Amino acid sequence: MVIKSPTIALFLLSLLLWGCEAKKDEKTKEPPPPKNTDVQEPLPGEKIDSETAHRIRRDQERAEKETARSLSLNRVYRHSCGVYFLYPDEWKLQEGEAALSLVPPDLAKIEGQAGELFLVLGESAEGISRPDDPGIVRYVSRLVSGLTPFLKKTKEMKIQTLRGRDVGTLTWKGTHPNGTEYRGKIWVTLLNGFGVGLLAVSPSKNFTQREIAIREIFSTLGFKKPTSDPRLFGIWKHEKIYMSGEFSAITVRTMVLNPDGTCREGGKLAASMSHQDSDGNFSGSTSGKSSGGFRYQGKWSTRNKRIFLHWGTDGEETWDYLISGDSLLFKGDGEKKLWKRIR
Repeated sequence: MVIKSPTIALFLLSLLLWGCEAKKDEKTKEPPPPKNTDVQEPLPGEKIDSETAHRIRRDQERAEKETARSLSLNRVYRHSCGVYFLYPDEWKLQEGEAALSLVPPDLAKIEGQAGELFLVLGESAEGISRPDDPGIVRYVSRLVSGLTPFLKKTKEMKIQTLRGRDVGTLTWKGTHPNGTEYRGKIWVTLLNGFGVGLLAVSPSKNFTQREIAIREIFSTLGFKKPTSDPRLFGIWKHEKIYMSGEFSAITVRTMVLNPDGTCREGGKLAASMSHQDSDGNFSGSTSGKSSGGFRYQGKWSTRNKRIFLHWGTDGEETWDYLISGDSLLFKGDGEKKLWKRIR
């Protein structure tokens, strides 16, 4: 499967081997009877008795425990919003604009491209109280359809409890154009106003082992209130003046950084333009202005001399900052903003 995005995958295979050795009958010295080679795993859809069902489930649980124990979750990723999770040392973490990808050392590939997809997703979930909210279901369904259009949803979202937290899951199945069978699954939960999900897409033959490990990773999701530089607490104003020929404009932005980690930003614009007659003499002017008010509301934090502003569905901002007295300078991508403290 050629997948456009990089991945987060979980490397873990537990091989459980059992066997017993037949003993010779010392009295007769005859070879033992041949082992019953007709005992096989049941075929798909085959009816089995309760003893066989119990044995299969017992073996599955044993394999799951072995897989979970083999994980060495000794790295942590912390997002500026406060969400964090643990992941194995062997994996590479890649940050994208809309998702995080972790690449395991045994990532499956097809024709040199990623053949598995494992993404950590996050979006503002203000006003949403359950992980099976229709808005979340629509979002992840569109995402999967865009990345892997050959996958079809198999069930509606199911709610389960994982480490004391409500988690919604959706599953998909499908056949890649090259004939490979694939499965997909996403785990979604709510953390402090954010919806966080982990999407896994893998060939069916590998999916059981991947699913066990991914669930362990997802279970480490947590939230810790991010720190904020107390020197930035207060109300700040930024002015920008633009002039070109007969046109001039001034933009005034106001930003509030609260000690509880919430923030607001809004502003107003005033513009004017002079007019001339055919002889070049002043003939009048046109002016206008927009009303003020705080349009954006969100959360903010600082780390390593960087400020992170999360405006929910309106996006995010990240700036390097310098503060001196009542002046606060934002710097990033060749742009600068100078803020002055109002109070």
